[in-house]
Amino acid sequence: RVGAAAAEWGRMGFPDPNPLRVGLHAGPVFERDRDPVLGGRNVFGRHVNRAARIEPLTTPGCAYASEQFAAQLAVHAPKDYVCEFVGVEQLPKNGGPLPLFRVAPAPPRGG
Repeated sequence: RVGAAAAEWGRMGFPDPNPLRVGLHAGPVFERDRDPVLGGRNVFGRHVNRAARIEPLTTPGCAYASEQFAAQLAVHAPKDYVCEFVGVEQLPKNGGPLPLFRVAPAPPRGG
């Protein structure tokens, strides 16, 4: 989890306790084990591009997800994460409008 490393950000020279922005989307991707440019494993495709278009719209310190990703969390990890609707945003590079959700760890349950 990104939040688990918050204490380390200052030690690494980041001005904000959590400057990361994460864009999440779910869908099939293509994988290449030996990418000639990177020299290692790489994934690519339309759904990777969609996640890349979400990231610049994300508030620093947060993770934003597409509706598809939020639905997957609701099915596979409903007790671990909450998804709050942010709004329908216009994605960069002619990515079109997309409903976005802020993903956060679920609050601890009372005993």
